[in-house]
Amino acid sequence: MANGVLIISDHKEGEIDTVTFELIQKGRELSDKLEAQLMVLVLGTGIEGPVTELSGKGADVVYAADDSRLDPYIPEVHTQVICDVIAKVEPAVVLFGHTYRGIEMAPAIATRLNVAYASNCLDCELRDGLHEIPIESRSGDEVKFISGLGDNNELTRILCGLSETPAANYAFDVTPARLVSGIITERGIAAANEESLLQLFPEYV
Repeated sequence: MANGVLIISDHKEGEIDTVTFELIQKGRELSDKLEAQLMVLVLGTGIEGPVTELSGKGADVVYAADDSRLDPYIPEVHTQVICDVIAKVEPAVVLFGHTYRGIEMAPAIATRLNVAYASNCLDCELRDGLHEIPIESRSGDEVKFISGLGDNNELTRILCGLSETPAANYAFDVTPARLVSGIITERGIAAANEESLLQLFPEYV
């Protein structure tokens, strides 16, 4: 793989999830370092709006997988389409947002493609993940409401608790170092410490 950075966008009912724009910003940094393209993949049906919007947000290429079978979201179908696109464009890095779709699909795709931790995402300048990594706080409504088809076959939102109940909803978390014993990379397995990682990646010294 050596053809840039591919971002898997996330959208719902034509509205692009904010995490996609954050990925584009980070993807731009990575692609510039790789001197390669920044690509975005949009999946769904009737996705002209998201594709047009993302085309002006910093990506070099926006791919559209527009098919009625991609709506509603079915993990197996989406996973296969993404694997097919990855096989075709051969990106060096694939980025998913920390959404329920990203959390579900990314491990499945990594397993299918036999992909380990991407060293391109290794940030050796970061010293304190708990304090130096900004964590986005998303809308609490994403936790308090669920969506589904009602008796009239129309999409309905249902409140799962009291309307006044506060809800915390973070876009991702930082795994405590004590819970990580090793990191599988394309160069082998490193212990979860700086010394071991630098033995595998001396160019980061």
